[in-house]
Amino acid sequence: MTTVLGKMMDSLDASETEIEYRARLEELKETLAGLDVDNNVLKKVNVLSGYMENKFSYEDTLKNMKTAKEWVLSYLTEQMSAMPGSYMETENRILCLQEILEKFDLFMEAFFEKEPHGKAGIDKRAMRSLEIKNEYDVQHILYALLKPLFPEARTEVPEDTGFSMVRTDIWIKELSAVIEIKCSRDSMSIKKLTEEIAADMVHYQAEHIFFFLYDKNKIIDNPYAFRSTYQRVMDGKDIRIIIHQPKTL
Repeated sequence: MTTVLGKMMDSLDASETEIEYRARLEELKETLAGLDVDNNVLKKVNVLSGYMENKFSYEDTLKNMKTAKEWVLSYLTEQMSAMPGSYMETENRILCLQEILEKFDLFMEAFFEKEPHGKAGIDKRAMRSLEIKNEYDVQHILYALLKPLFPEARTEVPEDTGFSMVRTDIWIKELSAVIEIKCSRDSMSIKKLTEEIAADMVHYQAEHIFFFLYDKNKIIDNPYAFRSTYQRVMDGKDIRIIIHQPKTL
């Protein structure tokens, strides 16, 4: 599952010990409360999640715990399928947004590098002369790419963090989604990049935070490990990492 709730359910499903089960169960309950689900759902989860502890057999206790876990997951899977269409539509649009961000390189290649038709008035040499120098260039192209499918998207939207103001690179209010763009440069270190990401995770209050990293200087040695480290659900925020390391442009 790829929704915030789905990720919490996957995390609960992966729990193998009582400590893990209880911790992830509490995180799941917090997520449910944040989604403003019916109180009866939370009450049902509380009932189903309980299990009998056998003081004489830890193995038997774990068996009971796993049975309770299965009941909770089965019940929530059923509830998710019955959620209002608007909720599922939002989740589907989030998946669509992520797919577009992940395939940004295909757009760049097709638009800037593919040879135009012989009768086209587009000058390929002029297009190839375009160069992405900073995150404002990336923002301009990415915004134009997203606008047809997400007409509600806006750029440079101010947000009050409670103690200061920050500006979102691209904000899609209806999805409660922020796209924070980072573009590597000669003076940027991996330490500086990770510090900026860590700060932004705290500042932005959107439910979905996409970090779009256009690493043209290839300062990220291992994109897979980087993504695994920073992509998570934190304080009810769904944080996703998109990394592009262009070969040419």
